[in-house]
Amino acid sequence: MPFGYCIVSATHPASRAVFNAVISIAHTGMNQNQYVAHLEQLIAQWHLTASGNPEDWANELHKYAQAAWPDNGNDVEEDYYDAQIKVVDVRLALAGLRLAVLLNESGR
Repeated sequence: MPFGYCIVSATHPASRAVFNAVISIAHTGMNQNQYVAHLEQLIAQWHLTASGNPEDWANELHKYAQAAWPDNGNDVEEDYYDAQIKVVDVRLALAGLRLAVLLNESGR
């Protein structure tokens, strides 16, 4: 399964968010490998770490989702995309780091 994709039930509330993240990644014009390299560079430049726990992460993401929700709830324009892709990039980079921590801990 390509990076950035997730299997979520179509009736699950997160489905739209996942779909929008996938669309946002495609909108960058980068292929899978280029986008992963972009996220790795972001992690290094911003010194991102996987601190906290899953509850902290969910609450943190919820705040970003509330702030990013378009006022009219409809399709968004290019300026909205330009503002939000930076948030999507950081959130996906952190998600990868956090998943790695959880997987490493489960193997102990």
